[in-house]
Amino acid sequence: MKLRKLIHFAGLSSATFLIAATVRADVELLPYFAHATGSHPEAVTIGDFNNDGRNDVLLNTSTYFDPENDYKLKVFLQDENGNLRPPVSYAVDAEYTSQPKTIAAGDLNGDGLLDIAVGMDRSHIEIFLQYTDGTLFSADTIDTPLSTRIAVADLNGDGLDDIAGIGWGDDSVGVFYQEELGISHQAELHYAPHGGNDDLVLGDVNADGADDIVVMSGQTFADNLAVVASDGQGGFKSVAFYDLGGNELTNAVTIGDVDSDGLNDVAVTFGGNQPAASIAVFHQGNDGLLQQPQVLPSYDIPETIVTADINGNSTDDLLVLHGGSNKLGVYEQLEGGTLGRESLFGIPYASHYNPQGLDTGDINGDGIPDVVVADYNRGLVVLPGAETAEQEPPVADAGVDQSVSGNALVLLDGRGSSDSDGEIVGYHWTQTFGPSVSLNAAGDGTATFVAPDSPGENLLLQFQLEVEDSSGLASTDTVSVAVQGNLAPTADVEPVQTVTAGDQVILDGSSSHDPDGTIVEFHWRQLSGTAVDIESFPNGSATFVAPVFGGPLQQVRILEFELEVEDDDGLRSTATVFIFVQGLRSSVTSVRDQRPPTTF
Repeated sequence: MKLRKLIHFAGLSSATFLIAATVRADVELLPYFAHATGSHPEAVTIGDFNNDGRNDVLLNTSTYFDPENDYKLKVFLQDENGNLRPPVSYAVDAEYTSQPKTIAAGDLNGDGLLDIAVGMDRSHIEIFLQYTDGTLFSADTIDTPLSTRIAVADLNGDGLDDIAGIGWGDDSVGVFYQEELGISHQAELHYAPHGGNDDLVLGDVNADGADDIVVMSGQTFADNLAVVASDGQGGFKSVAFYDLGGNELTNAVTIGDVDSDGLNDVAVTFGGNQPAASIAVFHQGNDGLLQQPQVLPSYDIPETIVTADINGNSTDDLLVLHGGSNKLGVYEQLEGGTLGRESLFGIPYASHYNPQGLDTGDINGDGIPDVVVADYNRGLVVLPGAETAEQEPPVADAGVDQSVSGNALVLLDGRGSSDSDGEIVGYHWTQTFGPSVSLNAAGDGTATFVAPDSPGENLLLQFQLEVEDSSGLASTDTVSVAVQGNLAPTADVEPVQTVTAGDQVILDGSSSHDPDGTIVEFHWRQLSGTAVDIESFPNGSATFVAPVFGGPLQQVRILEFELEVEDDDGLRSTATVFIFVQGLRSSVTSVRDQRPPTTF
């Protein structure tokens, strides 16, 4: 049993879309046109194949029972006017049981000219070298089953391009090193199991400055990626495995720095129809290992994927062909190293694409990247790139500041937001200040919440609206909501009264008031003094009869009353009043005054 380094992730991270906040250039691809190829094109690549300093297009064909076009290399050379000439065809050594499924370009004999390796499925690799006059010739054939998918790079740091290859669903990746007499026929094997429908890419994914080998397994094997990393000394480390988790099967793989951190990442396509259709990006960490994958939603059946600077901003973007549809998808890398939403461009319908059926490069001399597709229905499909105007960010409008009462239902309205060169596709409300409230967003730019109740205290709440437009740009705006705290009512009674015993007395609290509501209840009660019966009225007044008492000397008794008032929010306040009651003075004559007069 062979030991292996296994890195599994517990599950896929949720989709993440971070968005830029400044102006940027957007991708613009013109409507496609096609060059017929007769038989089915399989793989396509862009490069200078006649050494004139201009990019050309090369593809290989399998068969469609068309002897003139079956099993060919077809080179579309770019002329001095930026047009592709009719293709020059070269026969490849293939047949129905060993069809040419893969191609790779590189300097395969050290003469500084771009050469071609063609992989015949599970059979052999044929090498075409470039003459100095810009023509190609078949120079060598390597018999090997490691020919289903091939790629070219300098894999031992000697300055010479080598070939890496895999077969259909086996345990190894082979490296065919370039030697003094050309490419070696003996492969150096490295353990990298894969299950079929596989893909192979080369690039530095551990930040040691040397290219590594990434093998993608397309079926049956549990681990989606096998990474055979360079040891930095011309050799390779033991394989490391990475997996999406679950039973996900990947379709194609690419390498590029898609987060602008200076480290190459690995991206794969997987899933079928929406909502399962997805892109996963394994970002490279500072430890040289791939991290938990970031998953992005994609249009239906994402298949072939490549990394390229398609918008000319010197950062890597992702391009995806969608099988069973007529769409090419582009994920632009935005400022800050994030990927925007997928933009879709029309292409002819095809049910399936070769993992090497897509490439980008300037093939018309205008300095703008173009896109080429190997399409079995239409042949070579070209989408010319075009210069575009800068995209303006949207304008966020969070609405006017508001002042509300506690417990009020508040509407935040961002429907006044706008975008001058697109449309707004996302609204996001967040609270940035004040006591936390529960926001209920409707998705149309509005959100509601219930204002907190804070008796006797005013509150300030602030909210931020972020809007995103169809180009992935965003802007923000804030709005304030002042919550007026409920103020207590004021109990107000008439001043001190002096009355006579037995009088009808009126207690008047009708001047009581509430500054931010209404008084809903008045309640009079006696606090001290001779008890009396109080009759209260809804307007805040009350009456009672002053107690009766008297004597030869006039006496005064003091009665104390309290008024309590309650407002419509349940707050209360009180006030007191004193009533002075003068007793009745007696009119009876004293005994001494009733004696008879004295006589003399």
